[in-house]
Amino acid sequence: MERFGDKSARNLLTAIEESKKQGLARFIFALGVRHIGETAAGRLAEHFRSVEAMLSADLEHLSVLYGIGPELAQAWVEHFAVPENRGLVELLLERGVAPEAPKSTVISATLAGKAVVVTGTLKTLSRDEAHALIVAHGGRVGSSVSKKTDFLVAGEAAGSKLAKAEELAITVVSEEEFLEMVKSVAAAF
Repeated sequence: MERFGDKSARNLLTAIEESKKQGLARFIFALGVRHIGETAAGRLAEHFRSVEAMLSADLEHLSVLYGIGPELAQAWVEHFAVPENRGLVELLLERGVAPEAPKSTVISATLAGKAVVVTGTLKTLSRDEAHALIVAHGGRVGSSVSKKTDFLVAGEAAGSKLAKAEELAITVVSEEEFLEMVKSVAAAF
């Protein structure tokens, strides 16, 4: 490269290679999908953990993720329904861009693969603490009840989510029952 010394050229090439290994959340955010900000990108990265998994996500699956909801889910599906947008991601992968999955925070498989929704006011946990426990035990946090929900943690004054869970015959557990399920690390939160 003209006007570059050997060391500068090596540093530039190293920086280019390192830029191909950014985190998945940053990659998702950089795609510029409408309504997907840094927080939503982080939640999508934590849930899907790979570009391939995120490209295959459907509207129903996305809309029940905590913090995503129907508007963001619709924007995501519409974005990747456009062949050029999907093709851009595939081209980036072919060219060596390899977004790294976030470090796993899973400490047990108690809730592995389970979709869990929290509703009502919990006595001993904040909503964020309950969500962190679900994720720490391998579960997925949902924001609404659907046929894909495995169980509902119901606190005091649980409303429409509880009614929907009962209508769909989804298992409902109290905060105490939930804590018993995950008691091995509940004290850590």
